[in-house]
Amino acid sequence: MIERSLRLSVDEAALRNVITRVNFKLDGEVQEFAVEYGPDADFVIPTALVKIDLVESLAEQEARLEANKKVDKDFNRIKELSEDTLKIEEPIRVLGVGTKVTGKFIPEGNASIYVYPTGERDAAFIAISTDQEIAVLTSEAFTDQIDLNYYKVENNSSFANRLEKANDLFKDWLNEK
Repeated sequence: MIERSLRLSVDEAALRNVITRVNFKLDGEVQEFAVEYGPDADFVIPTALVKIDLVESLAEQEARLEANKKVDKDFNRIKELSEDTLKIEEPIRVLGVGTKVTGKFIPEGNASIYVYPTGERDAAFIAISTDQEIAVLTSEAFTDQIDLNYYKVENNSSFANRLEKANDLFKDWLNEK
Protein backbone atom coordinates (compact mmCIF):
# COMPACT_ATOMS: atom_id res chain seq x y z
CA MET A 1 0.00 0.00 0.00
CA ILE A 2 2.89 2.38 0.69
CA GLU A 3 4.35 1.76 -2.77
CA ARG A 4 0.94 2.42 -4.33
CA SER A 5 0.71 5.67 -2.34
CA LEU A 6 4.11 6.85 -3.63
CA ARG A 7 3.02 6.19 -7.21
CA LEU A 8 -0.36 7.84 -6.68
CA SER A 9 1.27 10.98 -5.24
CA VAL A 10 3.20 11.51 -8.49
CA ASP A 11 0.08 11.03 -10.63
CA GLU A 12 -2.04 13.31 -8.42
CA ALA A 13 0.59 16.08 -8.43
CA ALA A 14 0.53 16.19 -12.23
CA LEU A 15 -3.26 15.76 -12.50
CA ARG A 16 -4.11 18.46 -9.95
CA ASN A 17 -1.10 20.69 -10.78
CA VAL A 18 -0.25 20.97 -7.07
CA ILE A 19 2.34 19.67 -4.65
CA THR A 20 1.37 16.35 -3.11
CA ARG A 21 2.92 14.39 -0.30
CA VAL A 22 2.84 11.03 1.37
CA ASN A 23 2.60 12.03 5.01
CA PHE A 24 3.50 9.54 7.76
CA LYS A 25 2.48 9.85 11.41
CA LEU A 26 4.96 7.61 13.17
CA ASP A 27 4.01 8.06 16.84
CA GLY A 28 1.60 5.93 18.83
CA GLU A 29 0.62 2.29 18.79
CA VAL A 30 -1.09 2.63 15.42
CA GLN A 31 0.93 4.45 12.77
CA GLU A 32 -0.82 6.19 9.86
CA PHE A 33 -0.08 7.58 6.44
CA ALA A 34 -2.03 9.37 3.74
CA VAL A 35 -1.56 10.86 0.30
CA GLU A 36 -2.39 14.56 0.49
CA TYR A 37 -2.50 17.47 -1.93
CA GLY A 38 -1.42 21.02 -1.24
CA PRO A 39 -2.87 24.43 -2.08
CA ASP A 40 -1.18 25.14 -5.44
CA ALA A 41 1.90 24.58 -7.59
CA ASP A 42 3.64 27.64 -6.09
CA PHE A 43 3.59 26.28 -2.55
CA VAL A 44 7.04 26.42 -0.93
CA ILE A 45 8.02 23.89 1.71
CA PRO A 46 9.28 25.79 4.78
CA THR A 47 13.01 25.50 5.40
CA ALA A 48 12.35 24.22 8.92
CA LEU A 49 10.83 21.08 7.40
CA VAL A 50 13.64 20.51 4.92
CA LYS A 51 16.70 21.22 7.01
CA ILE A 52 16.03 18.93 9.92
CA ASP A 53 18.56 18.59 12.71
CA LEU A 54 17.75 15.67 14.99
CA VAL A 55 19.76 17.39 17.73
CA GLU A 56 17.84 20.64 17.92
CA SER A 57 17.41 23.29 20.55
CA LEU A 58 14.02 23.81 22.13
CA ALA A 59 13.52 26.95 20.00
CA GLU A 60 14.42 25.04 16.80
CA GLN A 61 12.08 22.22 17.74
CA GLU A 62 9.24 24.66 18.42
CA ALA A 63 9.86 26.42 15.09
CA ARG A 64 9.79 23.10 13.23
CA LEU A 65 6.60 21.97 14.97
CA GLU A 66 4.94 25.33 14.26
CA ALA A 67 5.98 25.16 10.59
CA ASN A 68 4.63 21.62 10.43
CA LYS A 69 1.24 22.72 11.84
CA LYS A 70 0.98 25.54 9.28
CA VAL A 71 1.84 23.20 6.41
CA ASP A 72 -0.59 20.54 7.64
CA LYS A 73 -3.44 23.09 7.40
CA ASP A 74 -2.65 23.58 3.69
CA PHE A 75 -2.88 19.89 2.80
CA ASN A 76 -5.98 17.75 2.23
CA ARG A 77 -6.21 13.99 2.04
CA ILE A 78 -6.83 12.49 -1.39
CA LYS A 79 -10.05 10.63 -0.76
CA GLU A 80 -9.79 8.39 -3.85
CA LEU A 81 -7.16 6.31 -2.05
CA SER A 82 -9.02 6.09 1.25
CA GLU A 83 -11.59 8.06 3.20
CA ASP A 84 -9.41 7.72 6.29
CA THR A 85 -5.71 7.65 6.86
CA LEU A 86 -4.22 4.24 6.18
CA LYS A 87 -3.31 2.38 9.36
CA ILE A 88 -0.18 0.38 10.06
CA GLU A 89 -0.68 -1.88 13.02
CA GLU A 90 1.48 -4.33 14.97
CA PRO A 91 3.36 -6.50 14.15
CA ILE A 92 4.32 -4.23 11.24
CA ARG A 93 6.05 -0.92 12.10
CA VAL A 94 7.43 1.89 9.99
CA LEU A 95 10.87 2.34 11.49
CA GLY A 96 11.41 5.65 9.75
CA VAL A 97 11.37 7.76 6.62
CA GLY A 98 14.21 9.70 5.08
CA THR A 99 14.93 11.73 1.97
CA LYS A 100 18.09 12.92 0.28
CA VAL A 101 16.97 16.55 0.64
CA THR A 102 16.77 16.35 4.42
CA GLY A 103 19.60 13.86 4.73
CA LYS A 104 17.91 12.64 7.92
CA PHE A 105 16.21 9.41 8.92
CA ILE A 106 13.07 10.38 10.83
CA PRO A 107 11.89 7.62 13.19
CA GLU A 108 9.18 9.53 15.07
CA GLY A 109 6.70 12.36 14.67
CA ASN A 110 5.64 13.31 11.15
CA ALA A 111 7.65 12.62 8.03
CA SER A 112 6.66 13.51 4.48
CA ILE A 113 7.80 12.80 0.95
CA TYR A 114 6.86 15.74 -1.29
CA VAL A 115 6.11 15.59 -5.03
CA TYR A 116 5.89 18.62 -7.34
CA PRO A 117 3.46 18.94 -10.28
CA THR A 118 6.35 18.38 -12.70
CA GLY A 119 6.74 14.88 -11.27
CA GLU A 120 9.88 15.94 -9.43
CA ARG A 121 10.25 14.34 -6.06
CA ASP A 122 13.06 13.82 -3.68
CA ALA A 123 14.68 10.43 -3.43
CA ALA A 124 12.91 8.60 -0.61
CA PHE A 125 13.76 5.83 1.85
CA ILE A 126 11.10 4.07 3.93
CA ALA A 127 12.01 1.30 6.39
CA ILE A 128 9.29 -1.07 7.58
CA SER A 129 9.80 -4.02 9.91
CA THR A 130 8.38 -7.10 11.52
CA ASP A 131 10.16 -9.15 14.18
CA GLN A 132 11.87 -11.23 11.46
CA GLU A 133 12.89 -8.71 8.79
CA ILE A 134 13.22 -5.14 7.62
CA ALA A 135 11.78 -4.12 4.26
CA VAL A 136 13.19 -0.99 2.66
CA LEU A 137 11.35 0.89 -0.08
CA THR A 138 13.54 3.34 -1.99
CA SER A 139 12.75 5.62 -4.89
CA GLU A 140 15.16 7.83 -6.73
CA ALA A 141 14.33 11.38 -7.78
CA PHE A 142 12.87 11.90 -11.28
CA THR A 143 12.07 8.21 -11.84
CA ASP A 144 9.08 6.01 -11.24
CA GLN A 145 11.30 3.16 -10.14
CA ILE A 146 10.65 1.96 -6.62
CA ASP A 147 12.92 -0.73 -5.22
CA LEU A 148 12.03 -3.08 -2.39
CA ASN A 149 14.75 -4.92 -0.48
CA TYR A 150 14.48 -7.25 2.49
CA TYR A 151 16.97 -7.69 5.33
CA LYS A 152 16.80 -10.50 7.89
CA VAL A 153 17.11 -9.59 11.54
CA GLU A 154 18.00 -11.87 14.43
CA ASN A 155 15.14 -13.72 16.08
CA ASN A 156 13.61 -11.62 18.83
CA SER A 157 15.65 -8.60 17.75
CA SER A 158 14.57 -5.61 19.81
CA PHE A 159 12.87 -2.62 18.26
CA ALA A 160 15.94 -0.52 19.12
CA ASN A 161 18.19 -2.96 17.21
CA ARG A 162 15.91 -2.91 14.16
CA LEU A 163 15.81 0.90 14.31
CA GLU A 164 19.61 1.05 14.46
CA LYS A 165 19.87 -1.34 11.48
CA ALA A 166 17.38 0.79 9.48
CA ASN A 167 19.36 3.94 10.29
CA ASP A 168 22.57 2.21 9.07
CA LEU A 169 20.80 1.14 5.86
CA PHE A 170 19.65 4.74 5.37
CA LYS A 171 23.22 6.05 5.75
CA ASP A 172 24.46 3.47 3.22
CA TRP A 173 21.69 4.49 0.81
CA LEU A 174 22.59 8.18 1.20
CA ASN A 175 26.20 7.43 0.33
CA GLU A 176 25.43 5.38 -2.79
CA LYS A 177 26.44 6.98 -6.04
